[in-house]
Formats: sequence, C-alpha cells, structure tokens
Amino acid sequence: GFTLKTRYATGWNGSLVVSNYRIVEDVARQANLPQNRSDGGPGSVTRRDGTGWNTAELQTTYTPSEGDFTGGRHTLAFGLHRNRYVLDSPTRTAADWQRSEDTLTQQYAGRTQVTALYAQDAWKLRDDLSLTLGLRHERFDAFNGSQYGRFMLAACPATLPPGSVCTDNGTVPPSVTLVRNPVYGDRTLSATSPKASLAWRLADDLVLKGSYGRGVRFPNVEELYNGTVTATSETLSDPDLKAERSDAFEFGAEKDWDHHRLRVSLFHDDVRDAIYRQTDITVTPTVTRVSNVDRVRTRGIEFVWMAQDLLARGLSVDANLAFTRSKIVSNARDPGSEGMNWLRVPKVRANLLVAYRPDDLWRGSVGVRHSGRAYNDVRNADVNPNVYGGVSSFTFVDMRLARKITDQLELSLGVDNVADSRGYQAHPYPGRTVFTELRGTY
Repeated sequence: GFTLKTRYATGWNGSLVVSNYRIVEDVARQANLPQNRSDGGPGSVTRRDGTGWNTAELQTTYTPSEGDFTGGRHTLAFGLHRNRYVLDSPTRTAADWQRSEDTLTQQYAGRTQVTALYAQDAWKLRDDLSLTLGLRHERFDAFNGSQYGRFMLAACPATLPPGSVCTDNGTVPPSVTLVRNPVYGDRTLSATSPKASLAWRLADDLVLKGSYGRGVRFPNVEELYNGTVTATSETLSDPDLKAERSDAFEFGAEKDWDHHRLRVSLFHDDVRDAIYRQTDITVTPTVTRVSNVDRVRTRGIEFVWMAQDLLARGLSVDANLAFTRSKIVSNARDPGSEGMNWLRVPKVRANLLVAYRPDDLWRGSVGVRHSGRAYNDVRNADVNPNVYGGVSSFTFVDMRLARKITDQLELSLGVDNVADSRGYQAHPYPGRTVFTELRGTY
C-alpha cells in the first residue's frame, strides 16, 4: 500500500491512498481420522490462494483563509472510494492428507465491490455556531458467487435444495452423494447516507453539540458465499443477506477549565438488518450461521475527562466511562432472542490513563482498562463467560516507561496486563506481555 498527500495550511489539498492484500499461498491439510495424523492416510486439503482485497481512495479538501471565495467560513471535503473483495476457497480429497490433492468436494467463491462518492461542508454560520453537513452515496455489487459441495448420505432427501443433485455413487454398502452447486446471480444495491452536526459555543469554555448520521454496511464476500463442512463443524453463509443500516443520534456538552476538560455525551443507535455470525456449539458438528437481525437498539451515556498538570507539572490524566444498554428489539428468524442483550456490547466500559513527564528525557504511564459482562449468544444462553467462546468482564493494568537516548532516538519498555489477569472475548485475551520498542525520527 501507499499514501500520497499534500499538506498546505490553507487552500486545496489532495490525497491518494491505495492498498492491496492477497493471500499468495494458504493450504490447510486435515486427516480424516486421528490415527492418520502421523503416518499419512486419507484426508482433505483446503486452499485460499488468491483470496484478498484491494482498496483505493481519492480525496480533496479545502481549508479556508480570510477573504477567500467561501468568505472564510466553509471547510470542504470531496472523495471517491472503491474496494473489491475476492474469495476463492476449494477443498479436495486427499489419499495422503500430507502430500496429495485429488477430487474437488467443496468450493466457495465470489466477488464483492463497493464504489462510493462523498462530500462534506463544515460551515461556520456565526463565530459561535457551526454546521457540518455530509452526504455519501454507495453502490454495492456482488457477482461470480458460487457454492459447490459433496456430502455423503444414506439416502436422497425428498426435497432437494435449489441447484442440487443427488446420485448413487455405487459404493457398498449403498450410499449416495448430494451435490450442491448453486451459482448465484449478480446483485446490485445502493445506499445514500446523510449526516449533520450542529455545534453551538455558548461561552468560551462551553460547547453544545448535536449530531445525526446514517451508516450502511454491506455484507462482505465471506458472509455471502463462504462455507465449510467438516466432520466437526459447518459454516453456512447467506447469499441474500441485506445491508445493515444504522441511524445514530448524539447530543453532547463539553466544558473547559484552566487544566481540565469534561465531555458528556448521550447516544442512541437504531440498527436495522444487523449482520451477525452465530456459532452453535451445543450440536455436533458445530454450526455457524450468518443472518440478519431485524432491529437492534443501543442507548447510553459517556463521560470523558482530560486533565493536564494535575497536582504536579507534567502529570496528565485521560479517563472515560460509558454505560450502555443494547437490546434486540425484533428478530423474526429467532423470536426467542427478542428483548435479549445484543452481542458483545458490555453494559459498562471504562479506561484510565495517568501519564507523567517530569522533563524532556523521561516519560511514564499507567493505564487501566475495564469492560463489563457481555454475551456471545443472541439468547444470552452463555451463562459462563469465563471460558473459550465466552465474553467475560475484565480489568487489565498496563505500564510503560520511555526515555530519550538522543534527539532522534527513544527507547521504551512496557508491560501489558501486569497482574496476568484472565479475560475472554471469544478467545482468551493475552496474559502478561512484556515488550520493548526503539523509535527513531529524522
């Protein structure tokens, strides 16, 4: 990837950001039976070679100066964005799972692409009043989507899924192979996302701000087309997923003192057709499904406090505390989940960072991170969060010390999770982690 930009204090600036990520080689080999793991034997091979994405964004901004063509009151931004995602994931049988690749049994492939245009105007209506307006229009394309799978059955089902065939494979004892091979038609979706924010400076040290914004997240290529079937797990995607739409409101107040700043924000977020991935570990094989939830509503309040030179020169404090209530309002696919807590949104989150810089050479900090209890199941059935797959509460303490060796070099030493506390976010969080860093500037 690379970034190219101009940096003029006023007037027009431009930037170009391009990135490309491609998996050159990714081979996962699996034995059918545990006893085959060391000496070869039948198994399967899954490849993801060629899977990846690329992005490009072209943007121009305008910063006013006194007496320019905008009257010095309009800060403008315009942009063009494009991304493309590619999925290729075939699975083949292997007579020797360590070395060979034979008959194709599964293949999941597809492409998605998003192209967007956006514009924004930060308009200074008066010296104490500013209005920011923005608009983003996006086009989403999904194409070349296909799913191919072979599954051994004792008998053909009475009703076949669309695009499937069922044939006798001639084995003894009798068994059949169900072949699912739908090729999905191209899909095109579009969305327009407005935003507006009004800031009113009531006094030199007090600002009130109200904001509204709409966000749209289109399903990614894996959520539409990917899938896997093994002896222990199944992953099921949905080629007809809807785009996730969020309408967010926020009202905030910010107060300044000589060395302190306090911001309080009330927020409300209403999400329609939320895209979520749910794994059911109570069945064998485990099943992971991707689907839409009709409506999720999140409300809360957040406090942010910043202080400089507190009690001593060079001592600063940054702290935030948020209380959130996020609920599933409606879910026609699973009515039993309605009224439950939404996934992975803790009711309480807090962070505290105390930093001390006595001089230009030394700098140290101590941080505390806290997250309350959350859920990883739409019915909140995961009653024990302190295990793999759970979303537990945690409190971690981090420490860091840095010293300037020269004007251009800085050496730092730190410890994350000093107490080696345990916490889970589906997977375990890292335990005590010691790191060192050497940073150079020129």
